[in-house]
Amino acid sequence: VRADIRALPFRGGFEGAVSLGSSLGYFGDDAGDRAVLEGVRAVLGPGAPLLIETMHRGPFDQGIEAHERWDEHEGEPVEVERHWDPATGVNRERIVWPDGAEKGHAMLLRDREGWMRLLEEAGFVPERALGGWAGEPFEQGAGVLVLLARRGR
Repeated sequence: VRADIRALPFRGGFEGAVSLGSSLGYFGDDAGDRAVLEGVRAVLGPGAPLLIETMHRGPFDQGIEAHERWDEHEGEPVEVERHWDPATGVNRERIVWPDGAEKGHAMLLRDREGWMRLLEEAGFVPERALGGWAGEPFEQGAGVLVLLARRGR
């Protein structure tokens, strides 16, 4: 199925939903992400769970590196340049691959409280916030935020 995530072409009955790898945040504002969550809510059955894994803004607020070099692409370096705006919560990245190809994106990052508010506004009941997949407790400096919520009425 190919569709805009903000307008899912399904109707009710799904037993759960999962969003991995910071799939939300690329619309640049709460309205875009709220539309996604409201669409997910509409296709879930009563009380169905929603699991979200996303980046947490904590490390960015604590001072993330503006320039980073990864040695992950077949042993070749990948350059990453970041611009973090704490006032808007937007991180802009430019990635330069070994062949010179560039990719850029901007992502709105939220803290735990921002996610809980957004989930509630979209009709979910937040249940848990974890600091990683091993179930570790959430801490403000956690780079990963794993959220569990349920579809409200």
